Amino acid sequence: MFIKRILSACLIVSIFILFLTLTGCDNDIFKYSIHEIDSKYSGSNFNAINAQLIESLYNNPFEDFTFAVVTDSHSDYDKLDSAVRLINANPSIKFVIHLGDFTETGLLLQYEMTVHILNKLIVPFVVAIGNHDLLGNGFSIFKDIFGPTNFSFTCNDVFFIVGNNNNWESSIGDILQQFNDLLVNNQGAQYRIIATHIPFIDDARYFQEFLDNYQYLCEEYNVALSLHGHKHRYYYMPDFTSKTAMLIANAIVHDKFYLVHVRATGIDHEIVGF
Repeated sequence: MFIKRILSACLIVSIFILFLTLTGCDNDIFKYSIHEIDSKYSGSNFNAINAQLIESLYNNPFEDFTFAVVTDSHSDYDKLDSAVRLINANPSIKFVIHLGDFTETGLLLQYEMTVHILNKLIVPFVVAIGNHDLLGNGFSIFKDIFGPTNFSFTCNDVFFIVGNNNNWESSIGDILQQFNDLLVNNQGAQYRIIATHIPFIDDARYFQEFLDNYQYLCEEYNVALSLHGHKHRYYYMPDFTSKTAMLIANAIVHDKFYLVHVRATGIDHEIVGF
């Protein structure tokens, strides 16, 4: 009995010492709280700054170009890193759009690990916010690091809109009216492309009337491509409307990303496996 008491006491002391070790100020395991929002990337404003950079680098309306699309990397940082290496090895790529869900639960650590990898890109990148990225304090962290969730830019006379359409996880307001206001002032562009995380054909999230209104918007303003992620599968609708194709990109976690080729003769895409 005495020996058992001694062993129990030793076990308790060992657990206490282990606890002190793990919770020490130099240990990264407990470095991040689920409530933490202050980032070392705070104020980077990646979306606004990189959108301006794309506009300044590529303003020739007669020049074809290619951009890369990645989506739904979640916490698979190794695969995101692999995609970044392949993108850097392709000199034809002008910029990258990440279509969101680059975190699993919207934690600051997950945001920072993603940014650490995206910063390895040798071309500009912009990011749409996904539904997973909005969990917890994700919305505040996103704005603090990336800046706006709804923004636009032009590349070689092609007008891009990137927007937040995660209607369950955030208040998106009248997103279609916001798109309309941007499109009405950019009708002279060669092509128009809308990029959001969730496809507007997701009937669990959007009523038929909402989808009808989005399709009308695409028809009215000659939107050439509606670009999305979220579904973790590849789906291409060349006739989403008579003027608009819809591309739903597969997830990075399934070893896929995409190249979108914009040419005077039209827009097409290819799947890159790795």
